[in-house]
Amino acid sequence: MKETKRPHKKIWRRVLAVVLAISLILPSIVAIKTEIDFSKMDYVEETARFAASYTEDTTGYLTENRLNRAWSYLQTLVGEPETYEEYDLYASLAIAKNDFKTAAKYLEGSLQNVDKDSEDSPDPAVLNLRLASLYVLEGQYKKADQYLDKAIALNPDLAASYYLKGQLAAQDGDTEKAVDYLKKYAESPGADPAVTASLAEMFEGSGDYETAKMCYTKGIEADPKGKPELYTGRARCLVLLGDMDAAEKDLKEFFKLADKDPDGQASAMMALCMMEKGDYDGATNYFRKAVKSGYKDSALLYSQLVKSCFAAGKYEKATEAGLKAIELIQKAGLQKQSGSASSADVTEVRFWTAMSFLGQNKYTEAKEQFEEVKKAQADYPEIDYYYGVCVLALEDYEKAETSFTASINKGEDLTECYYNRGVCRIQLGRAEEAQSDLREVVKRDDDAELKAQADQLLKSF
Repeated sequence: MKETKRPHKKIWRRVLAVVLAISLILPSIVAIKTEIDFSKMDYVEETARFAASYTEDTTGYLTENRLNRAWSYLQTLVGEPETYEEYDLYASLAIAKNDFKTAAKYLEGSLQNVDKDSEDSPDPAVLNLRLASLYVLEGQYKKADQYLDKAIALNPDLAASYYLKGQLAAQDGDTEKAVDYLKKYAESPGADPAVTASLAEMFEGSGDYETAKMCYTKGIEADPKGKPELYTGRARCLVLLGDMDAAEKDLKEFFKLADKDPDGQASAMMALCMMEKGDYDGATNYFRKAVKSGYKDSALLYSQLVKSCFAAGKYEKATEAGLKAIELIQKAGLQKQSGSASSADVTEVRFWTAMSFLGQNKYTEAKEQFEEVKKAQADYPEIDYYYGVCVLALEDYEKAETSFTASINKGEDLTECYYNRGVCRIQLGRAEEAQSDLREVVKRDDDAELKAQADQLLKSF
């Protein structure tokens, strides 16, 4: 009896449906630390810088000519201060001299002597925040924290209070509290857009992609053409939130503003966007650009290139990418002790490399890759089915029958498996069992083409 094989067009039609269902979000595209690592020394310096900046921006203490302030002091005051204005002037002069300890003492006097009933009196919440800033500069963090609590109690919308509270919590090693306060700062109307944008990566690292997106957005809105990297940052968040269309828009804006893609991240993410909308040629081009731009995990990019080339029907290019990915992953595996192993999954890469060999009718090469997949993961999805197709093409009917039986037992591709197993059993001279399989195909209504072929085979017995 003439050997009958399953039509290749049927194989590749079904394979394309499988590849389209693959999750294409690459965790390492994000390139963000999974843990927030607050450095105490760095944050002491950053907190002091912010406190000094706040004091200067809100009081003018550090911006006036020191000699003029001293002259004003000599003209108007003799002896110890008594009123709010006098304490304020003493504090001003002390700050001009960088004597923060004395300035804090006088600013406390200002706070105690403020006339709360006067329309011109300063906001007590702001005074508490200024005093907290001085204690930060003085290194008295507990006192600073107490005055920040007072400032927040008096005015919950005072953004800078939350920023300093967050920094102080970070210095104490309480990262959860630090993130909470810094989120409140970022959400406050008075938050500085540049400072807010600088917090975005921290929120990415904590997994709060919505807040990170908001931080990037504030930075972009304040200066749409200032920092192209803000667009790639927001695109990362959008990819992880599943909004690929919006991510693509941000990436296009990045490419308009930036001369180059220094780490290949933007190109890699654009490739994902292309994959999502079915532009596999475009995805392939962007994956290659990412490799050329020095993306840190080239093995991961090659592992995705296998899929994009396969989906585009470029099977030879797909096998080239797959073999390269396997080489790089294995090389990285030898360097695990240095923490440089690739995040790509070699088993998945082998599977799609094997599928690409099948697309070229290179059954021996495909069989080798499928067998490596089976060794690594015997229950890999669809592995029995496709291994069966491969060994059937190589006329190893016993192995093919075993594989299709295993696939049937898993409930996979039943009509196709019964048909192919029937073909194997015909070649193995087991006519009764073959007829049983072919009758099963005829009973099913999900594949008219195979049903007709099975009916024709049954008539030949």
